[in-house]
Amino acid sequence: MIFSAGREPSEATLLAFGGTGPVLASGIARAAGIMRVIVPHISAVFSAFGIGFSGLAHEYSVPMPASDSEVSDAGEDLLARAQRDMFGEGVSLNECTFETYNRFISDGVPRDEKWTNGSLPDTAGGNGDQLVVRAWHRLPFELGRLPDLSYQSRVRVPDEQQL
Repeated sequence: MIFSAGREPSEATLLAFGGTGPVLASGIARAAGIMRVIVPHISAVFSAFGIGFSGLAHEYSVPMPASDSEVSDAGEDLLARAQRDMFGEGVSLNECTFETYNRFISDGVPRDEKWTNGSLPDTAGGNGDQLVVRAWHRLPFELGRLPDLSYQSRVRVPDEQQL
């Protein structure tokens, strides 16, 4: 990814987050030739806090079938899986968006061609690399209007005699 942006690893900075991210970051940076690593003070909760503001999404794919009828059948199967799993997440299916794509992979880079109006694109029937169904649900609030997350917490740390 660094090279595709026309940059050198020595120009990049690695941001470490999560529970073990900071533990692994220096080894990853060294192996990749990255010279700087940033470890925020709250790195352990950085990803957990951020995921709370993320929408929900699932993606399903199969190798592209050879005929239009097989593509249609596979698409219906993937859509049924997506609907089942979104329902299992506790999300109303009426609030979900379901999209179908042909995925082409060239030099390791995926390019998706979205189906319109649920119809097969001209390239269906063996011309894509994968058939993809993506299901997603937006955040239950607008980012500009976040819920009140302020709270007070009291933590009592036991002294050594209590341990």
